[in-house]
Amino acid sequence: LAAIEVDESVLSIAELGHSLDIAMSDQLPEYLAAQTWLRRRLGEYLDVAPSEIEFVTDEHGQPAVAAPTTDLVFSFAYDSWTGVLAVSFRRELGVQVYGVVGAELPAGAVAASLSPTEAARFDESINPVRIYHQFMARKESLARALGDRFHKSLRDLDASGLSPVTLDGYEITDLNLGDVSVASVAHLPGLELKV
Repeated sequence: LAAIEVDESVLSIAELGHSLDIAMSDQLPEYLAAQTWLRRRLGEYLDVAPSEIEFVTDEHGQPAVAAPTTDLVFSFAYDSWTGVLAVSFRRELGVQVYGVVGAELPAGAVAASLSPTEAARFDESINPVRIYHQFMARKESLARALGDRFHKSLRDLDASGLSPVTLDGYEITDLNLGDVSVASVAHLPGLELKV
C-alpha cells in the first residue's frame, strides 16, 4: 500500500469522514492508501469507476458492495501497509492480515485467544509473535466469512494444523507474504484460489 498514489476524489463522504476521525494519528496515510486501492481493484472487477462504488456495512462493520448491483462478494484487510483483498461471486469468504515486524502481544493475549494446542505451539516456536498472529489471522478470517453466524470464542477454535486448516466447514489457507506479514483467507471447500 505504500506505493499507492492516494486519490481522495474516489472516496465516499463516509470514508472522508472517517479520515477526519483519524487525521491526527499515524494511521491516516495507510487508511487513505488502503481505501484508494480497494476502490480501484473493485472498480476493475465491476467495470465501473472507483468513485461509483457504494458500500454498506453489516452490524460487525464488514463492508459489502451496495451499488452497482452485483453478486461479487469481497473481504478486505490491511495492516502495516500490506493489504489483502479476496473476491468471489456468491461464495462467502473472509481475509485477515497482520504485520509482524516489530509487533508486540498485549498482556494476556495468548491465554485469552489461543487454544491449548495453539498455546503449546506458541511456547515451542522460535518466532512466537509470528505464530500467534498466524493463528489469529486464521481465526479472524473465519469470523469475517461467517459474519453474524460466528458465535465461538477464539480460544475454543484450534487453528494449529498445517494450511489449509478446516474449521466450521471452511478451509482456511495461509497466504505467503514473506517475512513482513501473515495472512489467511477462509473459503468454502472446493473454491479454487488464484493468488
